[in-house]
Amino acid sequence: MQLQTTTEGLNSQTLNGSLKDRLFYLRHKLTQKRIYRRALSNIERGIVHLVLKLDVKLVSKGLVDAVKGIIEKAQAWLRPTLYQRAMGIGYRLAEVNVNIALHWGLDAMKWLEDRCYILLLGLNALASNWRGKG
Repeated sequence: MQLQTTTEGLNSQTLNGSLKDRLFYLRHKLTQKRIYRRALSNIERGIVHLVLKLDVKLVSKGLVDAVKGIIEKAQAWLRPTLYQRAMGIGYRLAEVNVNIALHWGLDAMKWLEDRCYILLLGLNALASNWRGKG
């Protein structure tokens, strides 16, 4: 590895370091969720592998842009979908409603198994800009 003497080289090295760190983290998360092969094409996975395994500085603007595109694509795959967010929020709201209903003496435990009810609660909460804790 060469010692960088110009500020341009240092900035480039810092940028490369942060891109590689972000790429390593995203590859780990995609692999952990078992979607790495679905999220990225063979070529993109090859680029990720080479960038992370080889200790080289990313000089080519085209390669840096390709890595940035891969990072954006990976981040999009890791974002929760509307359905997942609605179900998460809806389930928490359903638990609150079930506790209230049980306090009133109703048989409401089956509400926690009703996916349509949970989805409805979640979508309504998202539409009303609900800010729940947790």
